[in-house]
Amino acid sequence: MSTGLLYRLEYHLEVDDWCVSFDHPSPIVWSPGPFELTLENGVAVVETNERYVNDTKARKLVDPYLRSWGIDTALKMGGTFYFRFVNAQISDRETSTWRPPTEVRISQMAIEVFVAKPPKLTEYPPPPTSFFADTDVNTLWFLFQSYKNNQIPLAAMGYFCLTLIEGRAGGPKKAKAKYAISENVLDTLGKLTAIGDEKTGRKFIPGQFRPHTKSEKTWIEAAVKLLIQRAGEVASNSGQPMHKITMGHLPPLN
Repeated sequence: MSTGLLYRLEYHLEVDDWCVSFDHPSPIVWSPGPFELTLENGVAVVETNERYVNDTKARKLVDPYLRSWGIDTALKMGGTFYFRFVNAQISDRETSTWRPPTEVRISQMAIEVFVAKPPKLTEYPPPPTSFFADTDVNTLWFLFQSYKNNQIPLAAMGYFCLTLIEGRAGGPKKAKAKYAISENVLDTLGKLTAIGDEKTGRKFIPGQFRPHTKSEKTWIEAAVKLLIQRAGEVASNSGQPMHKITMGHLPPLN
């Protein structure tokens, strides 16, 4: 006999208005398995397919999926894209003949980097199919956001992200294989994060005690975002092939 209850959870989509806005986007339906989600008019309604003793337990399952969606979208679009929890209640399905749908639709769209006036999108960004925010991804994302909010220096952020990736893989050589990243990319990130002055450096190295150039700063930020994206792809265990990240995927260093 099943214990617990089916829950209906409601979340509101939060975005940065300067980055993107939506113009009457079509509803989107997502069925990752443990729950059914409908996003419409900025409100995501989640109906659990499994029973839980309380709504807190239900959220522990649902929240990581929504956070993965938000981080994956923010990495590709920039800005902020996350789901804010609003309320929970016992699902009407506890007293109805509802059954999980056998067909679901996921709205697809092209994600692009916004460099000019924020566009009005008529489709929501699709939920990820090969990205999951596990503990490491959340840590990497937290560090990157802390840097963007001027809470930690660039070099310290970049070096920590590099060493986390290498440490989880069992060393730099194993990181190349596990995350499909070229040795040149990892080595360059290590060298650039050794640069810094009294305000931005993580350690003193003669000849490298200076601020980063604009191109170096841009490169480190781009490299860290690729590391986070790749860590999420590895964590998803989707089985989809991963292209090798090379210097060609990153901005030029002048």
